[in-house]
Amino acid sequence: MTFVVRVIIYNDMPPQRLSPSPALLSPMKHPPSIDPAAKIAPTAIVDEYHPSLGTRVPPTVIQAGASVGHHSIVYASADIHANASVGDRCTLHTHSTVRASAVLGEGCVVGEGAVVGEDARLEANCHVGPDCGVGTGASLGPGVVLWEPPG
Repeated sequence: MTFVVRVIIYNDMPPQRLSPSPALLSPMKHPPSIDPAAKIAPTAIVDEYHPSLGTRVPPTVIQAGASVGHHSIVYASADIHANASVGDRCTLHTHSTVRASAVLGEGCVVGEGAVVGEDARLEANCHVGPDCGVGTGASLGPGVVLWEPPG
C-alpha cells in the first residue's frame, strides 16, 4: 500500500488563510523525516517549513508505525513517535510531541510545545494548550481542554 504525503510551505498569511507558495518548486529547506512504515492519510498535510520559525528549526519527524488521519495538519518541527495514532481532523502545532503508542481521537489539537505522553488516550475534540503536558498513560474524555494561563 502506498501513501501520498502532501507537503506544503506556507506563505506569510495567518494560519487560517493557508496557501501553497511558489517555493514548492524549490528544494525543501527542512524536509520532514517520515519513516516508510508510518501511515499518512492522503488528505493529511505535513508541514516542512514556516517562515516565522526561522532557519534553525528541526524537521518534523514521524516514526515507524505512527499514523496520521484524514484532514489532519502536522506543523513544522512536530514529532510523532512510534505506534502513535493521530485521528482525523487533528492539528499538531509547532514543536509539539505525541509520544509512543499515544492515541488522539478525532479533532484533537496539540498546542505549540505541548507533549502527549506515552500510551496516553485523548478522546474526540480534546485540546492540549501550548506548553502543556498529558502524562504517561493518562486518559482524557471527549472535549477536555488543558490550558495553562501565562505567568
